[in-house]
Amino acid sequence: MKLLALLARLPWAVLYALSDGLYYLVYYLVRYRREVVRKNLTNSFPEKDAKEIVRIEKQFYRHFCDLFVEIIKLMRLKPEELQQRMKFKNDGQLNAWLAQGRSVIGLIGHYGNWEYITAYQLHRPDVHVMQLYKRLTNEFSEKLMLYIRQRFGSESVESATAYRRLVSAQRNHEQVAVGFIADQAFWPAHFWMDFMHQDAPVYEGAQRIASSLDFTLVYFDM
Repeated sequence: MKLLALLARLPWAVLYALSDGLYYLVYYLVRYRREVVRKNLTNSFPEKDAKEIVRIEKQFYRHFCDLFVEIIKLMRLKPEELQQRMKFKNDGQLNAWLAQGRSVIGLIGHYGNWEYITAYQLHRPDVHVMQLYKRLTNEFSEKLMLYIRQRFGSESVESATAYRRLVSAQRNHEQVAVGFIADQAFWPAHFWMDFMHQDAPVYEGAQRIASSLDFTLVYFDM
């Protein structure tokens, strides 16, 4: 933890330089999940040739490494810095629902830097912001991610206890904005769809909870 905290104090330029070095290690030496990534890209973009697939593949790994150092930086990032990097636009309708006292569920995906969504608590300090997460088996990683995700006042709620926590919020007349990363469904799934030329299970939890508790569903395009 201390080493990561020291890394988090480094300037952005140095962290992104470290990310470039990490990219070569992960992509060329470790070859982390290269076969899986190549297969998924080939299935998703059948119209692209091998050269283009490799180009996209390398872009993905560079982004993956950038994401890693950005998450580390969140350990020491100042609130005003996070607000500069994460802007919320076209939220007029969302603000109208919140002004009516409604609780909302915000759906996002593993796209961009989804960890920046915790900035919504800074954007709307008058609403209690939560984010659902799946508990990590590694105790160190669990504590680290909880610390990062809750630094700015939002609450992390483990997915297995999410419904009970939201029922409690409703009974206590607590207005909440809850973030769901809803692009990965768990098996067995009742609904499937063709997503980028591959069969994909559809996540249903957010819709079921919203219907049960009369929450408003909102999609965040990151």
